[in-house]
Amino acid sequence: MNILYLTKAKLSLSRAKNKNILKTAEILTKLGAHVEVFSSTKESMPTEEILRDKGIENIFLLSFGGGLFSKLKKADVIYFRDSNILFMPLIARLLFSKKVLFEVHGSHEWRWGLMLWKYCIGIATHVVFITERLNKFYGVHKPNLVVHCNGVSFEDYKKEKNRKDLGLPDGTLLMYTGSFLWYSDVVLLKMMKNLNNQATLVVVGLKNDEEENFIKKAKKFGVENRIKIVRRVKSREVAQYLVNADILVNPLVTEYPGSISSKLYEYLAAGKPIVSSFGGANDEIIKNGCNGILVNLNAKEFAEEIDRIIENKNLQDILSRGAKVSAEKYTWDKRGEKILDLIRS
Repeated sequence: MNILYLTKAKLSLSRAKNKNILKTAEILTKLGAHVEVFSSTKESMPTEEILRDKGIENIFLLSFGGGLFSKLKKADVIYFRDSNILFMPLIARLLFSKKVLFEVHGSHEWRWGLMLWKYCIGIATHVVFITERLNKFYGVHKPNLVVHCNGVSFEDYKKEKNRKDLGLPDGTLLMYTGSFLWYSDVVLLKMMKNLNNQATLVVVGLKNDEEENFIKKAKKFGVENRIKIVRRVKSREVAQYLVNADILVNPLVTEYPGSISSKLYEYLAAGKPIVSSFGGANDEIIKNGCNGILVNLNAKEFAEEIDRIIENKNLQDILSRGAKVSAEKYTWDKRGEKILDLIRS
């Protein structure tokens, strides 16, 4: 089976979306498919470096630029998740009668968004939803399934580096990873101001402009001495920071049907207590009191639950064990198997 995964993403960028695309291609290849990822956006970084930075095995074809028409003709299945490239799978569907699989991540997050998502679902022969709420929202009557938007590789979470190796301070460490797109930095800073217990907030992976703004806001709230910023690290290195934290925090702002934090799967694999906002669908993977704590997007509630976890060793153990058990359901292999079964249906 030849699968052509179409995207317009700049795959060299350190984004969860890009790792998702490349890791999906890797796993489908391991499961026996012949996969090519084609991006219409040209890259200055060599293919080997793009894959190495994200911890992806170089076992599938990664191409950029031209020659798309012939690729569409040769493929058995067209796979895409970018709604703004719908004309390419549409050509494959209408001219070459190809199977088209669309992976649905959103609805009406931006203007005209819902119209595009619906049209992409309409031209697809098979549909993958990343949340149950998206599935119910669209109510599709064609081959489809719900499968998580991210996966984990447990070998990444073996503790190979300690805090000293990573330049992290001693004491209780709260940690947030990723940029602040769709997430509230203000809630994190107010949370630190509301904490009864002494703790340091470590933020891993900010862009330069985000770092400057975050420091300014931290000074405004008077918590700049309790903040540690780690600049962008390679995707495969994030796990080493997570396993050295005490509590992981996730203040997701958006509440759409597809609003689920891809970082939560990594948080679960780290086996640490998690405090997260509900978002739109975070409660589909975080079960309150079992593998994490869910709160409203409110700094006081975040602080209260973090204080409770710090002061309760039994609760720490329950949440950590629950996180590790839950993470077993969210491996890249299991994700790939479900998608391949759907394509073959």
